[in-house]
Amino acid sequence: MMTSLKSTLSSPVNKKTRDFYRKPLRSNSRKTKNSSRLRLSILFNLLKTITRKINDNLKLSKALLPFKFNSKRGERFVYKNLKLFCNGLVAAKRLARGVELQPKI
Repeated sequence: MMTSLKSTLSSPVNKKTRDFYRKPLRSNSRKTKNSSRLRLSILFNLLKTITRKINDNLKLSKALLPFKFNSKRGERFVYKNLKLFCNGLVAAKRLARGVELQPKI
């Protein structure tokens, strides 16, 4: 198991993705801050379009949608859920690649 894990981690494709997710979100470097902000804005826009499509296709009432994107409360709601969603995606990708998850200390 350990040999396959080491070979998975050392392959060039996975090294790039691993470094991408290991970047600290809070750092003094401007580049890192901008890249994390960019990733967040891309995901936020994606979530907006998905919500709009759902709303258009299914004609959902406003009561079913728990937020509006023009309100500050809605943006905070989306941000919190988006962070949880992203963490889940990262964990799922790592599990799919066979990388063992290490608990945060």
